[in-house]
Amino acid sequence: MLKIYQLVACLDEGVSYSWHFRAKSEWHVAAYIVDNYWDYPEAFRYLGLEAYSRYEDEEPLTPEILLNAIGESSIDGDSAYGFEIFEMTEEEIVSTNNEDMLPTSENTEVYSFQPTGHKNYPYKTFVPFHHLDYHDITKWVKLKWLRLKELEGYEGFEEWLSKAPEITEEESVVLAKIAEKSQHYAYGETILDKLAKFAIPMVNLAEIEGDRYSVFYDRLLEGVVGDTFLKGRVAMMIGKGYGEPTEIDFILHESSFRGTPNSADYAMIMGQMLVAMHFDKYGHKPTSMRGAYTMNRSWHTFILEKKEDNHFVLYEYDSLSLYRLEDIKKIYRFLKAFKPQNSST
Repeated sequence: MLKIYQLVACLDEGVSYSWHFRAKSEWHVAAYIVDNYWDYPEAFRYLGLEAYSRYEDEEPLTPEILLNAIGESSIDGDSAYGFEIFEMTEEEIVSTNNEDMLPTSENTEVYSFQPTGHKNYPYKTFVPFHHLDYHDITKWVKLKWLRLKELEGYEGFEEWLSKAPEITEEESVVLAKIAEKSQHYAYGETILDKLAKFAIPMVNLAEIEGDRYSVFYDRLLEGVVGDTFLKGRVAMMIGKGYGEPTEIDFILHESSFRGTPNSADYAMIMGQMLVAMHFDKYGHKPTSMRGAYTMNRSWHTFILEKKEDNHFVLYEYDSLSLYRLEDIKKIYRFLKAFKPQNSST
């Protein structure tokens, strides 16, 4: 008979994580966590365990090791730090129904993009960006995906590049140095590593920052696509705002180890761009969004256009190499295009 288990991690006074499981025993809970370690980064981080290690063949992580680590941690009244597993029965659980919280069609739009903690949050389904795959996207919107070879007559990318047609001699010198060092770019272990080695030097060189116009790093983005609430941190955004973005023009997704084995970087950028199209806090609803994602040595550029209600076309530019100077210059022009027009060149 299955029981209900709750794993609680108290990290400090008032700060905790908790996970619920339906399982036969605590051992089965631990076995599931070990098999799906990518969903429980906080548990492994604070227990001091490595879910994935180069030494796993010699010292594999097992349910027994995880349970022992949980057992050796403690929750006390002074530090309120530690892990504990609680067991409960079906009879102890009180079910609730959030049907009364669902808004009417008249006020759905008002509450669609409120933070998840909002009292009128109406959506039962929540998916973080790093869990997305392409099939998720096609369940929520009708999407036509056209790559460069299929873009006959489409001038969107040329118009984008035309906003930054020239590269100065001084910029060329800096870009050549970035190209020389970018061979290490693909191997950064964190999002910050990747941004610092490539994207940040490029946007600083382009001087994109202007009056109420900024580049934003590692920001939270959330919104609704279909009936699903999407949420997660975005590596870089360019758009209007002071301190925090209020209107987004460009999204950059950096590939990392955040994704699950079933997720895909191109699906993550699609989800982020769809949310960004409806992000503006002041009612502006753009019909297009620009973005890019990196994958190892390549840079992939996109334009997402809304054709009609729930119908979108995704245009993809040819892959650009992070090792090739001419490609890096083109990436730079894509970014420099966001420099406010009233800024000096």
